[in-house]
Formats: sequence, structure tokens, C-alpha cells
Amino acid sequence: MFSQVCPSSWKRKKNLQLDLMKVNAKPISKAKVQPVSDDWRDVTTRGPFYATALRKGKRPGMEDCAKTLYMPGPGHTLAAFGVFDGHRGATAAQFAAEHLLAAIQVYDEVGVIQAFLETDKRFCDFACRTHCLAGTTAVVAVISGDRVIAANVGDSRALLISDNTYTQLSYDHVAGDPSEQQRVESAGGYIMHVSGVLRVQGTLAVTRGLGTPAYKQFIIPDPHVYSFRLCPLDQFLVLASDGLYMRLTNAEVRDVILGHMELPLDQLAALLADTAIGRGSPDNVTVTLVDLRTSLTRSKELLLDEDDLMADEVTEMPLLTPRRSCKFTF
Repeated sequence: MFSQVCPSSWKRKKNLQLDLMKVNAKPISKAKVQPVSDDWRDVTTRGPFYATALRKGKRPGMEDCAKTLYMPGPGHTLAAFGVFDGHRGATAAQFAAEHLLAAIQVYDEVGVIQAFLETDKRFCDFACRTHCLAGTTAVVAVISGDRVIAANVGDSRALLISDNTYTQLSYDHVAGDPSEQQRVESAGGYIMHVSGVLRVQGTLAVTRGLGTPAYKQFIIPDPHVYSFRLCPLDQFLVLASDGLYMRLTNAEVRDVILGHMELPLDQLAALLADTAIGRGSPDNVTVTLVDLRTSLTRSKELLLDEDDLMADEVTEMPLLTPRRSCKFTF
């Protein structure tokens, strides 16, 4: 079924008599697609309380990027993490990794949203000058003291591991999501199956992202935002491109982490990425793992209230179920 949101969409597509081969090939022939490197070597890095593993996998080149900004202070930590999954080349992912976290001037929800919008505008200005088609997903997490703000566009995810529970902090902006279908079609676009995957304009599986100026009317940069206060049961924060989740569920990511907590953080991040690759993930895989148990990221004196205890007794939290005092923004 092409769309459950707009019953007339199939009639519109039928009347258009689109030749998908021509539709998909035409813009590529007139614009530049950034080549990806074929000499990529897998990388694992480690910081004071975080680690990142990047794996190319079966892709001919690497289009994922990761970025960390860490600013320690007396009794207060300021840190920001980002994972970016590019499409039609690595240009947009590289640009976002270089600029997005640095564009966050105020560490609150408004400041994070503004950084997404500003980075998208700057890249689209560059892309229009250079005839670049590239775009990227983005998932970021900002830690300021005991406050965490997670934000994303596209299908890269942020996952919070707390004791034996998990909470998905991000939202998958994909063409199969009914609310995203409705938004795209209301803007004049269409959703259709191509190679077994629902895609915007028959091309992109994601409905939000940075860049992709040719489809900016439909692929918007407005992020989903989730903010909350850390508690002592919070253990790990996982930021990853969708290559990880093509082969591991949220629960399996949790189980891998909790089952191998004796490993150093860089080895644990590498284990997650290598497990997805070993299971045959067809995409690049990038994982940033943040250890929330360290005193660098929160105060040891944080206390749980009754709502915290009740929330963390749940074995599996459904997608976007509010935990503690949190805020959502679309």
C-alpha cells in the first residue's frame, strides 16, 4: 500500500505516469555527487567517558561521521555528541559533523533546534553554489551537568540504557511513518515503494534531514527533541546510525551492553558495531557510547523520586513514553 494517509495519492501517481529511472537519474546527471573513499580503515576512539566505533561494512565507501565536543569544568561537565549518516556522498555528513555541535550557542532545547536549522541553511547555501545533492541524518546529545538534550532528524537513533530498561530518545523520521507521510503529501510530495522501501519522491527513505536541497520542501531540518534529568539508574547513552539497528533491536543493543559491562568502553562500542556488521548489516555502522555512571557527567548526590522508581521498574519502555520530567518537540 503506497499510503494510508492520502487515499487519492495513488490516482495522482498513476496520472503522472512517472518513469522512475528518468526521475531518479535526471538530477544526478546535472549535479555533483561527492565520491566516497574506498580506502577507509575502521576506527575506534575513546575519550574520558565516551567512545566511538565507525565501521564501513558492505558499503563501497564510508558516509557516516561522528563528532564529540567535551568541555570539562569544576563540578560541571559540558559535552556534546553527534552521529551523522550521509546519503548521496559524505559531504553533508562531514559538514554537519564540523558545524552542528559548534553551532549550539545556548545549551537548551531552543539552542539545539536553532543549531539544526542554522547548519541546514549553511549547508544548503553551499550545496546550491556547488550543485551538491548530498544530505545527512543527524542525532545529537548534549549533556550539561545532570541535564541531557537529545535531538535528531532522520533515522539515526539515541538510546538511553537505565538499569535493565531502555528508552528511545529519538524519533525515526521515515517515509513509512503515517504522520510523516501526511506532512510530505500536504507539502505536495508523494511516498511510494521503490525496491521494497517506502521513499519520498521515490528516492529517499528518510523524511527529515540536513541538506538535500533539491527536496527541501519535503525533507525538513526540524528536529525531534527530548530532554530530561539524569538519575543514578542511568548507565549508558547510545548514539548510532541506522546501520546498527538494521540488525539489532533496541532491546538487543541493551542486552549486548549489559552483558559485557566488564569491557573497556572502546571495546564495548566496537562490539556493538562489529555485531551489526557480523550479522550482515548492509549499511555503514557508527556507534558513540557514553558512560553515564561516571562522576564526570552527573552529581553523585542525585536522588530518585517515586516516579523515577516506578518508571525504571518497567522492563521495556515503549517508543517515546515520557520518563520523569521530560519535554518533547517536533
